[in-house]
Amino acid sequence: MSKDTGSRHGGTPLPPSGEPDLGALVDRVKRDAKAWVEAEKAYVSAEISGRIEMAAQPAISFAAAGFLGFLASIAFTVALALGLGLLVGAPLGFLIVTLLYLGGAYLLYVRGRARMKRMLRMQVSKRAAAPEADWAPERGGAE
Repeated sequence: MSKDTGSRHGGTPLPPSGEPDLGALVDRVKRDAKAWVEAEKAYVSAEISGRIEMAAQPAISFAAAGFLGFLASIAFTVALALGLGLLVGAPLGFLIVTLLYLGGAYLLYVRGRARMKRMLRMQVSKRAAAPEADWAPERGGAE
């Protein structure tokens, strides 16, 4: 009769009864689970770093385009102010361009504020149309 070394159980030696030892099987399951977790961690890490590398190049391009656009707007502002300066004097040209930008900023502020108020009114009307359930706690404090 040949001696079974337990090769079918991953090399775990078999006790005299021929069945693998429960403690040895638990140890093997723990080792296998740890190896699986490590492999998954390595896979996810590689996947994430690959996605970051793929996203880095377009992000750099967008940042560079934004910076160049900012520089172009500065150049346009100076050119516009100097062009007006030829007609009305340099200081007055720069003042006119500054006031134009301030007027545009104010108009955008007013428009944004009006939209924000409209959005807040819509949220309040939605809350009024759908009252809280009887079982829901009151917002802002305990009962």
